[in-house]
Amino acid sequence: MALRDFLDQNSKLVSGVMIVVCGIGVTLTFMYLTRDRGIGIGDPKWMYDLNTGQLVVADAGTLAPSDTGSGPFDYPGFGQSGALVDAFVLSCGDPTDIEDGMTIEALEAVGGRLAFVIRAKGNLNEGEDLLASPGKQMISAPDGMEWHSRMSEAGIKLNGDAYVPCDNGEPPIRTRP
Repeated sequence: MALRDFLDQNSKLVSGVMIVVCGIGVTLTFMYLTRDRGIGIGDPKWMYDLNTGQLVVADAGTLAPSDTGSGPFDYPGFGQSGALVDAFVLSCGDPTDIEDGMTIEALEAVGGRLAFVIRAKGNLNEGEDLLASPGKQMISAPDGMEWHSRMSEAGIKLNGDAYVPCDNGEPPIRTRP
């Protein structure tokens, strides 16, 4: 009965630990289900210029936020920095129809969607991979006006909301250039 007594006396602690364990389980499951399959480490990636509202094909090593020459972007809570951020682009159509320079409207016209954008919380070191550093990932809707930790409740919700089924009921697929 020692275990039962411990659980009864520490129910708040046990509940908190269970919530954290469940949150980690949901996050790991989501990361496993949405991981890139068959994409090489050095392959290009989609990024999004918050000033111009256009998709940009960038080298895999390009850090977010980066400067594209479109001027600084005023990140609420972070100040000004480069306007180029990582883009999570999904498609319900032919992913090869998605092209460099597309706006959100043009992307939607070919069955694509910009689900969310990602930037680093602080500065990354040269060669550090943002996607391998979930604690440093900040996530936002494509407008870049409200940023959340990717591991927060709001960040996890934004992640999950990205996978609204396509009109045919199938899940969208993540695309790369």
